[in-house]
Amino acid sequence: MFLAFAVFYVICGVMHFVEIGTEWHPAGWSGAIIKAVAAVMAVAAAAVLWPLIPVMLQLPSRKSMHEVIAQLEGEIVERRSAEEALRQSQAILRELAAYQEKIREDERKRIAREIHDDLGQNLLALRLDVSILHARTSERHPNLNEKIGAALGHIDTTMKSVRAIINNLRPAVLDLGLHAAIEWQVNEFRRLSSIECELTMDHHGATLDDMQATAIFRVLQESLTNIRRHACATSVSIDMRTDGRQLWMVITDNGVGMYPNDRRKAHRFGLVGMAERIGMLGGELRIDSAPGEGTVLHLSIPMRAHGVPDVATGMGGDAVIAPLPARQT
Repeated sequence: MFLAFAVFYVICGVMHFVEIGTEWHPAGWSGAIIKAVAAVMAVAAAAVLWPLIPVMLQLPSRKSMHEVIAQLEGEIVERRSAEEALRQSQAILRELAAYQEKIREDERKRIAREIHDDLGQNLLALRLDVSILHARTSERHPNLNEKIGAALGHIDTTMKSVRAIINNLRPAVLDLGLHAAIEWQVNEFRRLSSIECELTMDHHGATLDDMQATAIFRVLQESLTNIRRHACATSVSIDMRTDGRQLWMVITDNGVGMYPNDRRKAHRFGLVGMAERIGMLGGELRIDSAPGEGTVLHLSIPMRAHGVPDVATGMGGDAVIAPLPARQT
């Protein structure tokens, strides 16, 4: 196409120059000037278009274009297949993570129960025997009584340690329900940190299965631990609400906040673990934070009745939360 235009302009220019030579006389000087200008412009346009001719000649043929299109279509199909395989792999990994989390919680529960039933009971029996011995030696053997009293103190310390280990594995109060477990955890947080913590929970009466209750409790436990260790906060508020179908929890602190890159630092999987734990339940989690402005954690999970298959069957969600419903007064 460009070649045709260039040849056309060259021919037009030559024809104009011929007309100028044949029609040049005093009466037609103005027309000759106009034709001369047109001829120069035609030749200039041809000169500009002439370098494009080799480029046009190097353009691929229609057959080559069809081959390139077919290759691109094949690459698109391969990419879609790879994306589908990646999604399936992520789903399998999420199911595996859910299964492992369930096994770990079951193992924690079993170990805590065995420690309570065996070691705890044995320590309690030992303390009763030592207490009796301590009472009977108070008058006749004061030196022995003093040593028995020291041993009794060691037994009490050991029993406190055992209770702490059991609570770290799985608090017994969690068997009484999520509300009781959250109240216990908040009281422990107040005792250990001396940070003001406001707790607001509705009592809708809806119940959660053990997997959901444990996941929510663990997220709360991890959040409060992070606040106590890193946030330098002076005030924390926890708000949990339900409507029978959905459960929402918001944890807010007035601490130092987080920088955007803090969540991606190596070997820091606490926040990722919380998001995955909620995602495995089909829930959503979002963390809003900025340096010096504190941190707000939003959590939302769908509630389901007892007996519904657990998350190991593949229920999943994203770590993004939908807007919270308006608070009812």
